[in-house]
Amino acid sequence: SYMLHFHNAGIGVAFFFMMSGFGLTYSSVTKNKCAMDKKWTPVSGYSYAFKKMQKLYVAYLFSMALMIPWTILRSLQAYDLPFAMGSCIGKFALGTTLLQSMAGTTKCSHILNGACWFLSTLFILYALYPLIEKINRKFLLNKVKLDILVLLAVFAIRIALFGGLY
Repeated sequence: SYMLHFHNAGIGVAFFFMMSGFGLTYSSVTKNKCAMDKKWTPVSGYSYAFKKMQKLYVAYLFSMALMIPWTILRSLQAYDLPFAMGSCIGKFALGTTLLQSMAGTTKCSHILNGACWFLSTLFILYALYPLIEKINRKFLLNKVKLDILVLLAVFAIRIALFGGLY
């Protein structure tokens, strides 16, 4: 039971994503201000997410740049230098967009360092948040309905994470 529920990094990651979404929603509801006043598009969602991640972006790029020599050296075990360098440049370029987790595979999401997947996934969730918020505001007209939805979401996450109600 301990190993399944408490000694499991996946639960911590899921909890952090859940709390991050709760924080965005709570801030939006208490300020009674939408995350995005204009119509949501993939470009406007990307722009919103980039504003949220701006403080971390330079450190993120720096951490990826630090891994370039190691990635090239590791690639040289299986490929020649031009291919290894081209592959590394492509990975870095993909990483700069913060969209690599959309591929859904660790080969893309963990491109240059271990933090890439987490920040990419968080970025994608931030990009989708204004759309989800608009849908919620359209169908959830008051705070009571929002509170009920949050309770249902927590309950659903509890069942999904722990596989039941025991």
